[in-house]
Formats: sequence, C-alpha cells, structure tokens
Amino acid sequence: MARRQECPELYEVARIWADAALLDDDSLFTSGKEIWSRRWLDELHRRFVMGADEGRDDFLTKLERQFAGADPAVFQLMGELLFVHFLAAKNKPIGRKGKVAVIESVLGWSPEHVSIPATLDAALDQGVGHAGFGFNTYRWQQLRFLIEFSRLWKSPDSDEGRLLLEDPWEFKRFVESVPGGADGLQRNALLHLLHPDNYETAMALSHKDRIASAFVHLVSDPSDDVDRRLLQIREALTGDHGRGFSFYRDPLRQRWDHPKRSSPEPATPAKVQVPTPSPLPTEGPDEHEGVPTTLHGLADDLLIPKSHLDLIHRLLRHRRQVIFYGPPGTGKTYVARKLAAHIARDEERRGAGFRHQV
Repeated sequence: MARRQECPELYEVARIWADAALLDDDSLFTSGKEIWSRRWLDELHRRFVMGADEGRDDFLTKLERQFAGADPAVFQLMGELLFVHFLAAKNKPIGRKGKVAVIESVLGWSPEHVSIPATLDAALDQGVGHAGFGFNTYRWQQLRFLIEFSRLWKSPDSDEGRLLLEDPWEFKRFVESVPGGADGLQRNALLHLLHPDNYETAMALSHKDRIASAFVHLVSDPSDDVDRRLLQIREALTGDHGRGFSFYRDPLRQRWDHPKRSSPEPATPAKVQVPTPSPLPTEGPDEHEGVPTTLHGLADDLLIPKSHLDLIHRLLRHRRQVIFYGPPGTGKTYVARKLAAHIARDEERRGAGFRHQV
C-alpha cells in the first residue's frame, strides 16, 4: 500500500475531516459548530470563485478584500479549507511555519477568535507529496477545486458520501466529476489522503504516468486507469522493497525519473531577470546536463502549466527581459534559474544575464 508509515497523524486528521466536515457539517477546528454546510460553502464560492480578484496583489491581500464583511463562519471555513489544502504537501516550497502563518492570517481577520488546535498542528509538518512550484503559485486553482468538490458533495442529490469514503474507485469517479483543478495536483492529493492504500502519494499526473510506463512490465491486468496500474505495480514490488515503499526514493526513482539539478533560492526574492532566449524546442532529448531541454519537460519538472512557460518565453523573445514580482517564498527565483539554465546552456552567459533584486 502507498500509505506512508511515518505519517500516522496526517491520515488520522484526514479521516477526522472526512467524518466531521464531509459526512456532517461540523468544524475541523471547533467541534460542534456548523462550518462545512452548503450554506457557508455557497458563500465561500460566491466570494472566492465568483468574486475572483484579478489584481496584481499577493494572495492574502486579495483574499482579505474578497472576504471583507464576511460572517465569522466564512473566515473559519476558509482557514479550515487551507488546512486541508496544505495537509498532503511536503514542506517544500512552503514549510509548516509558512502553512500555519497563512491559515492564521485568514483566521485573524474574523471578529471571533479561532486557532488551529494543537492536536492537528503536527499533521502540517508531515506531508506525503512533493507539491512543487505550481501548487504554491496556483493556490487559487487548488482552493477553487476544494470548494467545488465540497459543494458538489453537499448537493441535495448527493447522498452517497459514506459509500464514497468506503469505495476508493467510486470516490475517484466522484472526484473526477468535479469541475476545476486543471493541473490535478489537489485531486491526486485528495485521492491519497482519503484512500492511502489505493492511491500513490504522487500529486502530479505526469509523475504517475512516468512511473506506470517505467514499470509497465509488472502490470498483469492492463487498464486505462493509471491508478489501477500503479496499484498492481506496487503489489509486485512490495516483496523486494517492503510495505509502504516510496517511488521517490532510489533505486526506484532512478528507473522513472532523471536526476534533477537543484539551484539554491534566496529566502526573500522580489524581482528576478533572466537572459534573452534563443528559440526553444518543444520536442527533443529529455535533458542536457540534468536540465530539461523542452518546454514540455521544464513544465513537468516545475509542476506548472506549460501555457505559463509559453507566455514567459514569448515575453522574453519580444521584450528581451522579464520580471517576476510577488511575495517571498513562492519560488520566483527557483523558476527563473531553471529558465535561465534551460535557455542559456553556457553557465557564464547565464550568470551575466541573471539578476536578483531584493
């Protein structure tokens, strides 16, 4: 099974959330209080999804504007939603302190004092999947998916909740019926959190596909469902690698993933500039000296939509420079360095064209 043996608190908290919030309308933070009801989910949807803020401010600044004058229950629901969002993500690029800071900022806007219970706090320090840059930068997509998932779960014609929590494949069918969540990170995180014995910790669908392809010879009953193939592969490898092994640890990772060359990231970047690129291929060899050589490969490496990289690349071609601006700790410098390495293979030219400003 894919369940991580070193993360018992995480799975316990996920089950508490399912029982309290999904099977009931109860709160994760303050038991006995109506928080996860359709009433408050609809209000959250109205403010966050329908009232999306397209401004250039950071996530929390825009969120505070969207929630101005909201009922205390809405602030608490958003705080609990963020807790669920962060639960599966390992402490990179945002650590436990960062997760807590975001949640407590939202709870702090409410006129009613609510905090994360100490019994739940430890679960934020575990995590099971490498969320990557996209999970942090496109947080609004992940939260929108969780809101849509919860509203659909609470819809009047949906009374199959307990069955879905007992049947992993019916649960996946329901999850895949939820609109939004284009990159699938939060979808896959939710699958593992509530059915850890059936779904891998991998949050990126591209990673699941690559693992399944690398070990396809171990699939005895071919299926179009990548998760069913991965479960067969896990069962075949358990004898040699033990119960609860990870595909993200060597020697298994070497079978499906190329070594990645990491770059240090300053703690508080505000602006970065990268050099003017030559035309970039979209197809070709997978890597050059550990760096993806195609935009497809780079998007996969960074876990961000390729369309985002296409836009940056077009700007670089026409404007000769691009500036990433935003709050610290969101991975701007990391992405810029990856782009620079992707564009300028010569390290000296790369250094001359890259500037970091605080």
